[in-house]
Amino acid sequence: MVEANLWATVSLKLMGMCFDVQKTSPKAKSVLVAMADNAWDDGTHVFPSRGLLAHKTCLSLSGVDRGLSELKGCQLIYPVGKKQKGVVEYNISLRYVNRFARRFGICEVCGSSENTTQDHWIPKSKGGKSDNWNTVRLCQPCNVNKSDTLPEEWLSDKPKIYAQISKRLEVLKPRQADDVVGLTTEVRQPDKQTLIEPLEEEKNSNDAGEEPEYIDDVDGVPEEWLIEWFRFLDGWLHCFPDKAQPR
Repeated sequence: MVEANLWATVSLKLMGMCFDVQKTSPKAKSVLVAMADNAWDDGTHVFPSRGLLAHKTCLSLSGVDRGLSELKGCQLIYPVGKKQKGVVEYNISLRYVNRFARRFGICEVCGSSENTTQDHWIPKSKGGKSDNWNTVRLCQPCNVNKSDTLPEEWLSDKPKIYAQISKRLEVLKPRQADDVVGLTTEVRQPDKQTLIEPLEEEKNSNDAGEEPEYIDDVDGVPEEWLIEWFRFLDGWLHCFPDKAQPR
């Protein structure tokens, strides 16, 4: 996951990365840089308008449209389902931004910058490749929690979350994997507000005992464990929003 305050750095550094992208024209790269330059003030919406893109890139409106179409074809941007003067608006794909985040040691699950290492969404032992789709930067706690399992194995008892990331995981196939445990339908999802509010309270973690590997029922579970697990799972969802957008 890329924190919002990193977008300011993205707007400054993304230009160099644009020229690492293959099969894109100079015009398309200029459009992408212009979009990134507008990203720092709003990490969730970076389309400044066709007119402003044309002004920043010295391209015509038709040239901007061709650049946007090319970037969409390369999956560097994705439509957000809104229209401005009849034109679909776009955001920069997190797949692309996450490549940037990996270079600066940011955990793509929780956003931490401490003790990060490179890992694989799909473990190499189960057919995962070391490419941009499958490599991920994780901090030590997230890496330990994920371990050597497939995402759908680890999330098999969390059907709502698995359903939201399943489309993103499709791009990582084919692979060799063990049989995956079937999804259950009786998992009790902790309420987000319930987990966030205790952050302001003092925790007595020394009395909590040893944290279990999995939490199947929230009854009787210490709040600090729930908060940590919610942050971990919420980070997974933020890794795949580009695949969840309408096409």
